[in-house]
Amino acid sequence: MLFQHQNYRHYLRDVLTSRVTSNRAYSLRAFARDIGLAPSTMTEILNGKRNLSAEKAFQVAQNLRLQNEETEYFCLLVQLNGTKKDELKSTLQSRLHVLQPTEKTHDLSVDQFRLISEWYHYAILEILQLKAFDQSPKNIGRRLGISSIEVEAALERLTRLKLIKADNNGRFSKSKNRVAANGANPNTALRKFNKQMLEKAIESIETQTLKEKFIGSETIPFDPSQLDEAKELAEEFFNKLIKLSARGKNRTEVYNFGVQFFNLTKAKDLQS
Repeated sequence: MLFQHQNYRHYLRDVLTSRVTSNRAYSLRAFARDIGLAPSTMTEILNGKRNLSAEKAFQVAQNLRLQNEETEYFCLLVQLNGTKKDELKSTLQSRLHVLQPTEKTHDLSVDQFRLISEWYHYAILEILQLKAFDQSPKNIGRRLGISSIEVEAALERLTRLKLIKADNNGRFSKSKNRVAANGANPNTALRKFNKQMLEKAIESIETQTLKEKFIGSETIPFDPSQLDEAKELAEEFFNKLIKLSARGKNRTEVYNFGVQFFNLTKAKDLQS
């Protein structure tokens, strides 16, 4: 997704997060080593306190095993981030546009994809509302079973999407009451998100007691022409559950409620 980025720091953080997700033992220190930077330098770069030099940018691109055009694109992003001259910025942006294999895409599209496809973004949105909750990345990661690196990347992404905001004390809160992904047209991100949540539900069968969860199902004969009406009933219940949540005075946990209503009889009757 390099060509979709307009900020090389966001790209580096995405690469780091992806590696941590694939390997829980991976760390920022390991990432810094792999791309040829000191851990302290890596931290300052990701936090926007330091910029890569042209030489280091090329070295990092090589260590990331980027192709020729990708390497040029990455180095141009670094140069763009480090200049304050408007004429040079214009020239660099023009060259970046030429290198992009498809129509120019803003970072926001990458953020939106990540938001929909990685389950913990929605969990973080809600966990920030818990009563007297320690919002440190370490604590959020511990409660959700993910790394601090993933939490930090998610908080940054949610901030860029203006879904959360920090007050003067650095404490986050939601900017919007409800965030929903439109599932009318199936896509890779939504499929990934739903699979992750189903995996979490399966995990809860073995790890949570009956007092901590409710899981049930019904298998029934059904008229497909009533499917729209069934969807309306499900949406009505979702809204009632959200209102019930809002009335809670001691919200200390984050729950997920999912509905699965699908066809078990795909094949038609065999003709004799």
